[in-house]
Amino acid sequence: MDPDDFSVEMGHPGDYDHADVTGPMQEILALCRKYDVPFGTTASSAETAQRLVAQGIIFFEAVDELTLIFEESARRIQDIQGDNSPIPDGKR
Repeated sequence: MDPDDFSVEMGHPGDYDHADVTGPMQEILALCRKYDVPFGTTASSAETAQRLVAQGIIFFEAVDELTLIFEESARRIQDIQGDNSPIPDGKR
């Protein structure tokens, strides 16, 4: 389940951890577990990922592809410029 799309549908765009998003996702997870259907999502943080695994989520993305592209691009630019400052967290 894509929490970005789901958070928009639930009225809280981008707020994966809002109760109006996590509550229904927990209900969906419970149904998936009941009917032996794999459930996966994107974790908003390492802590959230740990909690999701403990709750029975079978698979998840730790980060989206745009963030990976952004972070690697920033690393390459820093390498070229010789800049050792921290890499931005990918939020635009």
